[in-house]
Amino acid sequence: MFGLRTSLYLICSLLHTVICSRMFCHEPSMGVIRPVVTTNHSDFGFSIALQKGRDGKLVIGAPNHDRTGKVFLCELSEIMSNKTSTCNPVDIDVEGLSNYKLAGEPGENFYLGMTIAATSDLFVTCAPLTKFEFGSESKSVYGSCFVYDGSAHQIRGSFEKYLDGSEQKGEIYGGLGSNILIDEANRLLIISKSTYIGDIQYSSLDNATDNVEFIKNKMSEDINLKFKKNSNIGYGLASGNFFDNSTVFEAVSMKNNDLKGQVMFMQYPNLGKQNKLIVNEKTEEHLVEDTSVGTMYGYVMSTADLNVDGIADLLVSAPGYFRGRHAYDLGAVYIYIGGHSILKSNKNHNARTIVGVKEGARFGSSLIAQDLDGDGIPELIIGAPYEDQGLGALYILSGYEVKTKLLTEKGSNIEMMLSAFTETQRIQLSEFKQFGFSLQPLVDVDDNGSTELAVGSPGSAAVVIFRSIPVESVELTIIGQNSFKEQDTSVVLVVCAQIEKRKLATSRKLVVNTAITGEAVVKNPEYLIILTDERKKSCDVVSLELKYKESGNYNFTASIDIAPELKQAMKLNVFDPEWFALDKPSRQKQSKTIQRSCTGDDCLPKLSINLHWLGEKNFDVGLQETENLLVNVRNDGHAVDGACVLLEVNGAQLISAYEKHLNTYTIPLKPLRREAERNVSVTVDMSHINSTDKQLGVIATVYEDCNTKTLHADKDEIEVSYVINADSIVITSLSQERVLSDNDFTSNNNTTVDDVHEYIISNEGTVTWLNENVNLIIDKKPFMTHYEVSMTALDKCNETEQDSQIQFSCKINLRRLDTVKINITISIGKDSMIKNIIENKIITTSYIDLYLGSIKQMKNASVSNKLTYYTENPLKDKKPMIVLISLVVAVVILVITSFVLFKIGFFNRVEKEKTEDLKKTIRRKSLKGYEGSSAVDDVIQNGSDSQTELHINDQLEVVTSLED
Repeated sequence: MFGLRTSLYLICSLLHTVICSRMFCHEPSMGVIRPVVTTNHSDFGFSIALQKGRDGKLVIGAPNHDRTGKVFLCELSEIMSNKTSTCNPVDIDVEGLSNYKLAGEPGENFYLGMTIAATSDLFVTCAPLTKFEFGSESKSVYGSCFVYDGSAHQIRGSFEKYLDGSEQKGEIYGGLGSNILIDEANRLLIISKSTYIGDIQYSSLDNATDNVEFIKNKMSEDINLKFKKNSNIGYGLASGNFFDNSTVFEAVSMKNNDLKGQVMFMQYPNLGKQNKLIVNEKTEEHLVEDTSVGTMYGYVMSTADLNVDGIADLLVSAPGYFRGRHAYDLGAVYIYIGGHSILKSNKNHNARTIVGVKEGARFGSSLIAQDLDGDGIPELIIGAPYEDQGLGALYILSGYEVKTKLLTEKGSNIEMMLSAFTETQRIQLSEFKQFGFSLQPLVDVDDNGSTELAVGSPGSAAVVIFRSIPVESVELTIIGQNSFKEQDTSVVLVVCAQIEKRKLATSRKLVVNTAITGEAVVKNPEYLIILTDERKKSCDVVSLELKYKESGNYNFTASIDIAPELKQAMKLNVFDPEWFALDKPSRQKQSKTIQRSCTGDDCLPKLSINLHWLGEKNFDVGLQETENLLVNVRNDGHAVDGACVLLEVNGAQLISAYEKHLNTYTIPLKPLRREAERNVSVTVDMSHINSTDKQLGVIATVYEDCNTKTLHADKDEIEVSYVINADSIVITSLSQERVLSDNDFTSNNNTTVDDVHEYIISNEGTVTWLNENVNLIIDKKPFMTHYEVSMTALDKCNETEQDSQIQFSCKINLRRLDTVKINITISIGKDSMIKNIIENKIITTSYIDLYLGSIKQMKNASVSNKLTYYTENPLKDKKPMIVLISLVVAVVILVITSFVLFKIGFFNRVEKEKTEDLKKTIRRKSLKGYEGSSAVDDVIQNGSDSQTELHINDQLEVVTSLED
């Protein structure tokens, strides 16, 4: 899980690094160096060194060029003047200078040029895997080193000293020359033999080939015993004034008996009294060590004063640094800040660590520190030659950013990912393999104030040369007042840009960008300035326009950058020494806070309010259901927040979500700036007006503080008259004709019947008519015995009886879009009705008067019902006669019916049925006689007498006659 999380983080981090890169080296104009004769897998560029001087030379190792290896010497002037150039090998006859024949099997190379170190007038190189034919030891690796100062000279190492008897045999094995260090401060040459236990030999640069000493021979017995507990001594070498600003120490990496990497410090007191490299007796105090196994801690070491305090800081790489199984060979670089805190025994001992971001890259396989941009702070230049399946990559970290982000951080053992450094240039070239395997800073060839850089790519047998772009130190300052009045609408500031370089060969075009936060704008936010040797400072006026006259803070910023045309030119492949970049981002951007404030009465709000009715002044009620009212609030004073308007509404109500108490609405207001207005449109509901409402009245009060409402700022009011008409009031009367019989009076033992007069009052409008007068009048008749009025929405009716009329006076409410039904029930008695009936008919009449008092208008209607009377049973008193007549009629009907039945023979039916049965019987018997035995034969056979025969004959005659 940890490994997966790390991998995801690394991918994202790498993307961030690439996007936020900075250019130190100009890639399009790079130059390429190759050997004059190319062989397969020569590893040209495996090691690089520089011979400084007027006619500088680049020394490049190719340890697999042939069996012994080659070292090439290249003229720096020729390299820098051509995009591509070649180098010739120097003549170093390993076998001839050794006086012994080289040994070894075919395919075993000796790696001359694997390590190189140089001064201005010589270089030292070694062939660590050299074998000589020496007695029975011809298969052993001894190693051999050489000094080249125009001609080659062999250094008398452990093998050579053994031959002349000054060294023990056991010390000659192991491959001398795995690392070389030249300490020019002490004029000291140090060569390590890091295989097995390892050893270090040293000599003076003035006599490097002869006076060689071995460190183990100069140690006390106790220190030597401790020394021998380590292995791979001299794996990495570095020198510097690590503890103070005067004494130079040598740093030597090795492995302890726990297989953890560690670094030990040695001192060479070249004061004329001693001429030996010594180890402090308190060796444990002069150690720094790794906390993990297998990280290749100490593979490369370098020295730089990264925090610019005059004391050297130690850089130690660990290319095999890993984080779990899924983040292998990330690589890391440890930075130990110079001073006594560098030691393990110091309680403040700690390392600052930069961790690589790609698995398998071995970040830290090469490591140097060099001020590439000329700002006085060395950049960290770190190779990751195995990144992306051996393609390789180079990382250049801004020394300024490393210093400010990492070195000034408080705490112990601080670790940061490579991706955290955004001012980083990552270089990867698809045509070069193992790019970044070796590194060598060069001199400032083009005199532009920055040094060039050589990068080895042994996988492609090439060395790539990059030119560096210097930085100019430009400082911005902002001049102007820090505060101004709230009423001010414009402010003037002065932005000055000053370049610090003493001598400008050409003019510098820069672009200044300005901006301001808050409600303000910059009139000319971007402008071009040109700085020259005569005009190193430019000051320009910047005008600000401020919106809204209110208090507040404004943050004005100004930044400076190189001109766009220069950025475009840097994309070309021809390098211009006049190019430059800007250093120290914090100095390229400045800000100034400006305060806007008020004084005295100017700090008080000044609110006013106005109401605007958007409808007719005399509002015709019922034509539309809503109308709008506009509330306008203006502030001519200090900005106010928390104001509100209270609307007291009479004669209608609002359609809103505002807080309401009785008929008053609270309308909160958004903050009001000075000279700002706020319009609030409210909708008035005109569909629920009462007839008693004569007008709409609105009183508006604005308060500065809605919470207290103790002091109002302003008030306004309006009145809108209502125009109400009764066209929407409709009275419908329902007259009817009815037929009455005497049965209507006798059913259910009733002696009276009810006659109903029905009225319907419809309010088809939106006005609610309240407490209106309704008079119901009935023409009084003698046959009327009782009167009653019923209605929906009945309030109360008062009855008044006169000689000719009955009157009911009522109060009624007519709701909007509602109806009221009124029934007048008149009870009519039978006897009195019969006495007063005219032509079997009577008529009842009523009237309704609706008086709308609010508008003094009358609505009326009437109902006349006609009732027709008849007697339903006139024979009810003659029942005996009716019964007698009914009997006579029944007898007559019976006689007639019997006669008819007799005539049609209905009564002969039984005799007929018997005759039919006899016919059928005789027919069956006669039919049997025809089947072979007649009826007569049957009689004879049975002895029948003549009387029987005669009877049969008679039956036959009867049948015959019946058939006829």
